[in-house]
Amino acid sequence: MSNLTADQKRDLSKKKVGTYFGSDEKEKLTSVQEKVYAYIAGYIEDNKYSPTYQEIAMRTDLTTQMVESHVKNIAKKGWIQFNGKKFRKIELIPKGNE
Repeated sequence: MSNLTADQKRDLSKKKVGTYFGSDEKEKLTSVQEKVYAYIAGYIEDNKYSPTYQEIAMRTDLTTQMVESHVKNIAKKGWIQFNGKKFRKIELIPKGNE
């Protein structure tokens, strides 16, 4: 995995996204949620902080309102969490920390 570029990681299949960042016990994501999650995960890995909803929207061809809805649902499914102390507050939930 470490030989992959950030763009390649963003384009991982659902199975690879789940095994690389998530746990088999988490609720499955829809295909659009997978796309959003993969972008967020790759962005955080590259930049060490999360993207804004606008950045996610531009990259995924969604509106910011759609991104907000998908991000909230991804959080409800246990894949990400919000750190209210930060401006860019999306954080990945590591394996084993559900």
